[in-house]
Order: sequence, then structure tokens, then C-alpha cells
Amino acid sequence: MVGILIAGTMLLRSQTTETVRLQDLDYRSMTQDWGSPAAAKSVDGNPLRIGGQTFAEGIGTHAQSEFVLRLNKVATGFSSTVGVDDEKDGQGSVRFVIFVYGKRAADSGVMHGNDKPKSLHVDLRNAKTLRLVVEDGGDGIDSDHADWADAKLT
Repeated sequence: MVGILIAGTMLLRSQTTETVRLQDLDYRSMTQDWGSPAAAKSVDGNPLRIGGQTFAEGIGTHAQSEFVLRLNKVATGFSSTVGVDDEKDGQGSVRFVIFVYGKRAADSGVMHGNDKPKSLHVDLRNAKTLRLVVEDGGDGIDSDHADWADAKLT
């Protein structure tokens, strides 16, 4: 029994992963149609809030936006809670799309102001790049304040 516990502990240590918050990366290369991306804040500089929930970490952006990360096959996964920031009082509509290997790996569907946040997760094993896109929900970009909350790479 002791041998199994020691082996199990050693196995867990060898498989531990580091987590990197999206907001800690150089996000200045993120492009967007209005304003500037912000770390741990909405595009208007307020706390990140989606569907009544406040998030301490993430990036606030605006549709249309795109952020390309070069991974060089070192990341294993990406996760984020996404939605339209509450600062627009129920206005705005966006779609969050994640591309891996140049293909759509996750899609939030169209989200509107006051919608509950959605969690998106993608596998990044052996991926060279990750592309995070926020699209307009089909009615123009007015009020399309979008949050990649609790966004993390492992």
C-alpha cells in the first residue's frame, strides 16, 4: 500500500501543470473595433461582470476582436468564462469563438446582455497557436462589451 501511495504521489508531481492567466500575457497585439482591451477590467474600465457575477481576472474587450497566441506546443488547455459585460445594462450581442489548429474548437453561440456566463474549454495539446475571437452578434457592434473572464492557459 505504501509503495502505491509513493508511486501515485510521484506520478502526480510529474503531471502538475502551471496555469498562466490570459491577463498576464502581452495582450497589446489584440485587435478590436472599439476601445482598448483591459486586464481584469471591462473595456470601459469597470470590474468584469457577466450575468450578475463579478470576476477578478480576465480581459475585457469589444467586438470585433481577435487575439492570437503562439503556443509552440507547450500548452495543454485553455478555459474561460465568457459573456457580455453587465456595464451595458442588457444591451449588446456577441459570439465568442476559439480556433485551434486553424479550426473552430469552441463557440459560445450568440450571447446577449444579461445572459448568464458560459464556460468554454479547449484542448491545446500539440497546438502551435490559439486564436480567440469575439464576433458581433449580427446587429452591429454597438454595446458589444465582451469579457474573457477567468481566462487561463495550462
